[in-house]
Amino acid sequence: MANFNDLPKPVREQIYRLHLIRDGPITAAEHRKIVKHGHKTGCHRFMPPLLELSKKIEREAARIYYGGNHFAFDSPVDAYLLCSNTWPRHLRLIRKVTLTWNDNARMATEAFDGFGRMKDLAELLIRVDEKRMLRTMLLRRKAHQSFGWEDPTPQQQRAVLKFPGMVGLLRLSGIPLVRFLPMKNHDGQDAGGPIPGGVLETHVAPRIMGKVSRHVTHQSDNGSFPFLSLSPELRNRIYDLLLCIPGRFQPSSKPSTSTAEKNKPLHSLLSILGVNKQVHDEAVGIFYHYNSFDFHYSLHLHGFLLSLGQQRQAFIRDINVHYADIKSGGMSLIEMTFGMLRRLTGLQRLEVVMHGELCNKIVRRYWAGGYSMSSANPALIPGMKALFELRGLKNISVRDATLEARMEGAKMDASYPVLAAGTVKACVVKLTQALEHFNSALRDAQDGRVNRELLEDNKWHIRYVFPTLKEADRGRSPEL
Repeated sequence: MANFNDLPKPVREQIYRLHLIRDGPITAAEHRKIVKHGHKTGCHRFMPPLLELSKKIEREAARIYYGGNHFAFDSPVDAYLLCSNTWPRHLRLIRKVTLTWNDNARMATEAFDGFGRMKDLAELLIRVDEKRMLRTMLLRRKAHQSFGWEDPTPQQQRAVLKFPGMVGLLRLSGIPLVRFLPMKNHDGQDAGGPIPGGVLETHVAPRIMGKVSRHVTHQSDNGSFPFLSLSPELRNRIYDLLLCIPGRFQPSSKPSTSTAEKNKPLHSLLSILGVNKQVHDEAVGIFYHYNSFDFHYSLHLHGFLLSLGQQRQAFIRDINVHYADIKSGGMSLIEMTFGMLRRLTGLQRLEVVMHGELCNKIVRRYWAGGYSMSSANPALIPGMKALFELRGLKNISVRDATLEARMEGAKMDASYPVLAAGTVKACVVKLTQALEHFNSALRDAQDGRVNRELLEDNKWHIRYVFPTLKEADRGRSPEL
């Protein structure tokens, strides 16, 4: 009687392919059906029933099923379960995997650890929405640290390295092809995807494929490079590439990324300033003068200014600070912080972003009906009068992000711009106009023209005509 094992090996392999190879990707659910996951075998690991006929058939057919098929997982949990329920000798044979890495990042690290046991893995495709991942991480810090319709800054993009599971992904290595792809929505259309030129494409994928070196291994014979022998133009170009950060920069004394080598400290960009006095004098101005500094807490700005000497303070020209006041013992942190801005003699641009501190002063009048903004005077917000002491800024403004959002809603009203008095939308429109007038007065103050009536009249913002600059106020400083 003919025996299957008596057939030539090419014939047996063709039979295996006809039985085990699928035209499209094999999902986790399809794999469970193929391996009969759930039937009683006395073991928590499974394989296609054909492989259970004999050890010889298993050796021949396992490489065809696991190595010849494309496995696709809708979540890290599905990937983790397959890795847990597959024999290690079979898992190492898998060559192509697609993973959808969604917001449900549960078990992501364990899934990537399972991929690390796939020794023959040649192609790893990961579907992501990098912007959504970034929003998730930035919103964990604070709502205003996220980004809107504009693209995230390069520094914000590095927050994706703290996304759950990233440490496990960065432990992978030696995979010839790693690509990040867009997600698929319910209609099968592409959605999201990696940010072009973002961290996933330029840092994570090359590192897993082994196209970037983690450590510097090449040095000159004496262990040093004659950097100062380069021309000043070349040195300045190197300083620019090293110290000029595109977009807004958030100073921090802590590492901004997570790495697989958690015990190895990350070096600061400013380490180059400690090489010698000449390098320090050449490079220090480039970092502080050409970068735009973004502070999400006024306490952060306060500590930053205290840590700088007079020379570095003089180089700073662009600051964006999110308003947050702390009061204790009769002292206001924001008053002290804004007072310190006078030390920045080279400051050219200042933007203060409030998050409802002004807009939330629109309150309901239960005794008279309607709403009132009588207490929403921008000049009475702690720290605002201190801004009138600054001089020489080309661009200075105060914003309220909550007020701006409500103003967009007011513009959608069919009766805009003529709104019923005493309504919330009418108060929002009036307060927006008052804030614009306040910013105009701030810009006048940079030339020494201080609108004293605006600073002394606590109810100017609710009047029909806002106070204008008087000739007698030119060149006078406000009494704060």
